[in-house]
Amino acid sequence: MKIIAALLAGLVFASGAYAQMSLKDKSPETAKALKLAQEAVAAGKQGQLEALVAKAEEAKTQTNIAQKNFTSFNLQSAATYLGEAVAEGKKGQTEAATAKAQAAVDVLGSSAPEDPNLP
Repeated sequence: MKIIAALLAGLVFASGAYAQMSLKDKSPETAKALKLAQEAVAAGKQGQLEALVAKAEEAKTQTNIAQKNFTSFNLQSAATYLGEAVAEGKKGQTEAATAKAQAAVDVLGSSAPEDPNLP
């Protein structure tokens, strides 16, 4: 009985730790989506609308792939923000598209360090 209780306690702890992980740590796709979304934001801040749209589309594709492995409200929110970034970008709204891409970055991993390679 003590063994079962110990196993259950370990399982509960492990699942709690998993739930506390940021999305970027849960799968390679979410980490890739975060990096692409950061690149989309950087492109938007430089006024490169076509690059913003391309990176946001790639990031949304990665979030959709990740959703096949696990679902979460935050992952769904990130996909929505990225879709909105693409839509705003296609309308020529650089500032709005950048803001939506930034919202996706925030959702995907606000604790993620800044990429030093981005401008």
